[in-house]
Amino acid sequence: MQCLPVPEYSALIVIDAQERLCPAMLELEERLTMLRRAVQVAGLLQVSVVVTEQYPQGLGPTVSTIAEVLPKGCRRVEKTSFSSWCCADFATAIEALAPRALVLAGMEMHVCVQHTALDALARGYEVILLADAVCSRRALDRETSLAYLRQQGALITTVEALAFAWVKDSRHPKFRDLVRIVK
Repeated sequence: MQCLPVPEYSALIVIDAQERLCPAMLELEERLTMLRRAVQVAGLLQVSVVVTEQYPQGLGPTVSTIAEVLPKGCRRVEKTSFSSWCCADFATAIEALAPRALVLAGMEMHVCVQHTALDALARGYEVILLADAVCSRRALDRETSLAYLRQQGALITTVEALAFAWVKDSRHPKFRDLVRIVK
């Protein structure tokens, strides 16, 4: 039985939210809004953040609406493989952080997010996918990938649900700040 993770043992992985990928994504504005909120919540609660960029020379950098809210100390990793785990810098970054749970968001859900999730599950991590902060070019690809990963043992939730799970109580010292982000 899975439980939602605590911030101290979590890491948010922002996968390939890049300029040249964005125009083809369905529901882009909503997905980027939710991804931005996820990054802001992670920063507020001091959750470690790792950002990957798939071949940035061709696909561009992380989109500015996300890049501008990345917390200080955020780790950035360039890669060419679909699974972030195939990049030694990513594996090293995750090992250094030593999280129990990896919270995944970004694009494309059925390619790089899915491959990274499957490899994380195989390595024994709890994998949480933010359903409202992942996107693909086609709805069927996104939906099928989320369903497949749920069957493989990943937890599917939303940015707001995870945010409230992380603070657990309205008396949490960051609760009011969190509400301003997610509402």
